[in-house]
Amino acid sequence: MVLDNPLKAIATAELWFGQGRRHSSTITVNLGTGVGAGIILNGAILRGATNFAGEWGHSLLALDGRPCRCGRHGCVEAYVGADGIQRTLGAVAPDHPLASVTHQRDFIGALATALEPPEPDPAVTETIERTARYLGAALADLVAIVNPETITLTGWTVWALGDHLVPAVRRSVVEEAPGDSAADLEVEVSTVRGNSVATGIATIALERFLSDVGLVTTRVPTAL
Repeated sequence: MVLDNPLKAIATAELWFGQGRRHSSTITVNLGTGVGAGIILNGAILRGATNFAGEWGHSLLALDGRPCRCGRHGCVEAYVGADGIQRTLGAVAPDHPLASVTHQRDFIGALATALEPPEPDPAVTETIERTARYLGAALADLVAIVNPETITLTGWTVWALGDHLVPAVRRSVVEEAPGDSAADLEVEVSTVRGNSVATGIATIALERFLSDVGLVTTRVPTAL
């Protein structure tokens, strides 16, 4: 049996089957109920001293900002997690019918529908623009610290809103990142679809097997 942190599993899936095949330094950001980042540096998953690296969703975006489910205030997740996006819509249009949708996936799906032509909902459009600014600013902090070659976005929020969200996020990251650190940065939706956590866990199991029989290094899977 293999157990691992979901963010490390997502990063492993990206390393084997996504942008990690072309780049040695990649950040994979998962957006859903929770928010986190799987970080690949020089072809290896960044784990930290206690395997806790990547909990970027609970880094500070706004001092004394919105309450987060972790107990802090102003976390990234409180602005770009599904609940945070709904709170943004409530701030833009308090009486909007989607502001009271109770199921998060239904809410995100309804946002995507409301953005479709010929008449995109103006309150939803403003919500996505604000969310892109929040996400771009938070990613710019990662860029300043890690300086990756590429950032990929994944998770069910991204699958629904990516076409509307990613271009604005890309612009925001370039504007917010220090100097030219994001000048050549690629920001895109991950090509690893389906359950990337399950894919990553299965890949970690394969890595361990290959390592046990002497067929893989500690840095780069043999598939690369």
